[in-house]
Amino acid sequence: MSYKYLAIAAVSLAIIFGFYYFFSPPQSASSPEILITSQPEKGIVGEKIEFEIQAKSDSEIAKIISKTAFEQKETTCSQKQCSATFAHYFSRAGTHQIEFIAQNSAGKIGTKKILVKVFDYTKKCADGTVFEECSNTKPLYCKSGKLEEQCGKCGCTQGTECIAETCLPVALKLEIEKISDPQAKLIPAGKEFFITITLKNSKNKMVAKGAAYTLKV
Repeated sequence: MSYKYLAIAAVSLAIIFGFYYFFSPPQSASSPEILITSQPEKGIVGEKIEFEIQAKSDSEIAKIISKTAFEQKETTCSQKQCSATFAHYFSRAGTHQIEFIAQNSAGKIGTKKILVKVFDYTKKCADGTVFEECSNTKPLYCKSGKLEEQCGKCGCTQGTECIAETCLPVALKLEIEKISDPQAKLIPAGKEFFITITLKNSKNKMVAKGAAYTLKV
């Protein structure tokens, strides 16, 4: 009799487990796990900053994404554990957020966010001009940290011209309009006298202050 009852009990357990297996809701896949295996402590403006990422899941990883406020990069994968390296560039200094996203074949998503500090170590002059570049203020040039006039490289503003690396007002062509005679027609040798020379330009424009002229009499 004992064997009979044991057999009945075994069949009953098998039926119960069968119903549980077929009618219980399926277990949903878990979200991927993201691990940052290499992260620089800081970065420099304009230079590459690399991050190494590892993602794993109970189902195959479909893709891994690296996203900043300026760009998004991604790589595909077809394994339960994947590694990826992402390189980002930042054009300005400050604290920037990077978000890493892993998605598995079941559609589940895992995310991880980090902050990275980016510094600007670019050498500049007092007005912010980068070394060996022309300033926005012509004709200044940033030479080894010092601003100096170099209109040959940086040019001049409108109405001025480059003379000996300095911007001077454009010298209009002048003509002699009148020369006044001295009061006395005969002047003894060695005595000082004055004459007045009136000049004008042919375009009837105001002669700019600072324009350089050489007058030979």
